[in-house]
Amino acid sequence: MLALVLNECIKLKRSLAVMVCLAAPLCAATFPVMVMLNKPGPKPWVQLLAEGAAVWAYFMFPMAVTALSVLMAQIEHGPRMWNHLLALPTRRSSVFLAKVVVLAALVLVMAVALYACLYAAILLATLLIPGARATGDPQAGETLVSILLLNGAGLMMAVIQLWVALRFRNFAVPLVVGIVGTFLALAVRAAKQGVFLPWLAPAYTFTLPDPTSLAVVGFGSLGGLVLIPVMVAHLARHEPTG
Repeated sequence: MLALVLNECIKLKRSLAVMVCLAAPLCAATFPVMVMLNKPGPKPWVQLLAEGAAVWAYFMFPMAVTALSVLMAQIEHGPRMWNHLLALPTRRSSVFLAKVVVLAALVLVMAVALYACLYAAILLATLLIPGARATGDPQAGETLVSILLLNGAGLMMAVIQLWVALRFRNFAVPLVVGIVGTFLALAVRAAKQGVFLPWLAPAYTFTLPDPTSLAVVGFGSLGGLVLIPVMVAHLARHEPTG
């Protein structure tokens, strides 16, 4: 299993995965800077951090997961490597499970990158923008926990995206799923039905420890863990199509 995971990491070194993991958090971190540019002056750390986290939860995170899923799948789909890969003397389920493990690791990397980018961008803005100042408690520990919970709540979304990307050769299929899921999350965020949409689960971390939010975040994270063996079993029995 470890060899398969390492092999996936080696293959991703030749893709744009690393760029996505760094570029997406960096883009989200520019939003608090834009707030400071628009209205220079003292701003609470809580407000500035929330600006970047909200953009990440609603848009950048789902799109980054979509891009990573497509990149991981197209490594095999593009050169039609599935026949060779699945003929190796190893369990077919292990091949797909290794991809889940790597995607989860990349999500964790993006969480750490977002945390670092947010604080670095805000501190840099206070030095370069006249009159800009971050006030109050930076809440470094609380912010790290919140970002980890936010990304963890997106586990079900990530599993679904990877499942679709691995099942269909055509990269447009998972791309459309990701775009539609993100759009629906923005459209129904105030509706009760939104609690059942995995793409919206990360945004509910903003209102923790509200009971509904706890249920949704648990649904997104624990539901993803439950979905992993289902996805692996399904892919192990079916060849990629499309």
